[in-house]
Amino acid sequence: MQALLIITGCLLVAEHSYFLMQHGHHDWKECLSVAVEEYKGSGVQTTVSQAIKDAVHYYSDDTLGLCEAVQQIIKDSRMSNKFLK
Repeated sequence: MQALLIITGCLLVAEHSYFLMQHGHHDWKECLSVAVEEYKGSGVQTTVSQAIKDAVHYYSDDTLGLCEAVQQIIKDSRMSNKFLK
């Protein structure tokens, strides 16, 4: 489960970094740093962690269901969602 939490966090940070670069920030190092700090400070990390733990518990015998649940967690937790509304 720890690997799943790390991978999910990395995907969310990478997606948000890309979003920031597409919207005016051009230095990728700065975008990555900003995305990491926003991930840590926004509450997304805590929310994602709990959602992943719940999904692993609920789908303990259903790998496909777990994969679909994790994909939905990632979609719902994209930090750029707040800018797209």
